[in-house]
Amino acid sequence: MNSPPTCRANRHPRPTPSLSQSPIADWLRETWGHMKNYEPCGEPATHAGYGGTKPLCDKHAQELRDALRSPDTVGNVLAGRARTEEEIAIMVRPLQ
Repeated sequence: MNSPPTCRANRHPRPTPSLSQSPIADWLRETWGHMKNYEPCGEPATHAGYGGTKPLCDKHAQELRDALRSPDTVGNVLAGRARTEEEIAIMVRPLQ
């Protein structure tokens, strides 16, 4: 019997957005600490993100949608634009 998937997003909050105004070393240090201290959320998963590879709870699915809408996130800066609602719907899908 398979157990239902649980959220694998990091339960620790992401570095504060105000760090984008700080020296790059501060941002890197905070981001490294966030990754190093990873603990899965563990709440029941209701969505799949990142092409279906990462189960997410409602809260973390919404955080990912919000990040994809923001022009200031790393992925969107590299892409040169925020994601469209259609792209977001493809990247964050409800579980069947």
